[in-house]
Amino acid sequence: MSSSLVARGLRDAAILSERPRLEPADPLSEIRRLAEEGDADAQNRLGDAYSKGEGVPQDHAESAKWHSKAAEQGRAEAQYSLGVQYFAGEGVPNDWSEAAKWFARSAEQGNAESQFYLGYIYHHSEGSQHHDYRTFFRAPTRCTS
Repeated sequence: MSSSLVARGLRDAAILSERPRLEPADPLSEIRRLAEEGDADAQNRLGDAYSKGEGVPQDHAESAKWHSKAAEQGRAEAQYSLGVQYFAGEGVPNDWSEAAKWFARSAEQGNAESQFYLGYIYHHSEGSQHHDYRTFFRAPTRCTS
């Protein structure tokens, strides 16, 4: 009886080893699902993944699409990322005016990188009618305890 069980087990193991292995599930499937449902954090994370090619093929246009969705919802990190994409022309046209718009929105929320880029754009854009970029550079808040 035990030899037939061993033989059966070996046969079953051979059959299972011949079956094609399933690919692992999409590591971003949950993030993608949440992004498609409108979650701004997930949209930003998916935009970052496409920008860096992490878990998906690198695709700057797809990155801009997801960063734009999150940026429209007020996500400062996505506004910064979208600003960088317009600044560099990655996945979107190279457009410093559009970059400045997104950097300004993010800078108003205190994003230091956006403040830097916004100052750079305003400084290097001759004849620009932009607001005084210095208003976006705020002194750090001091903790008193």
